[in-house]
Amino acid sequence: MKARKLGSIGDINPIEYGGGYILSAPEMGGPWIEYFEGLDCESTAWQIELDNPEHLKREVTVYRVDLEKDGKQFLSSYDWVVWHDVAESCGNSEQYVRAIDGAMRTTLDVTVRASMVQDAAGYYGWHAFDSEPLTLTLGELIERWKEY
Repeated sequence: MKARKLGSIGDINPIEYGGGYILSAPEMGGPWIEYFEGLDCESTAWQIELDNPEHLKREVTVYRVDLEKDGKQFLSSYDWVVWHDVAESCGNSEQYVRAIDGAMRTTLDVTVRASMVQDAAGYYGWHAFDSEPLTLTLGELIERWKEY
């Protein structure tokens, strides 16, 4: 099974600065996000050399969040999220009102859903969306994301 990359979230360099990919594989259900908070969020990030085999053995946490098959199912699955509070916290109130209350409700694009999860994870924390994240070595994460 090979997942297909639909897009990205966060920084253009997700390993160093945080971010990830929007992925899809028909046999695995709806699209999902894989997100890594980035090496720059750690106090020892300046010591990490990506070309050093010993540094590639360092364990990192990768969050996976289901984006569901459509906007309606997405909003239903994450009905515990107070989207208006998330919107206010990140300054996207108008976008969220259109997405949540408006006609976009049933057709929220997968990239919009991914952005909403990223904003909500900034508000609630990534563990609120994935209480059992993957633990990989930095080398495994780099290889995993090269495959997409």
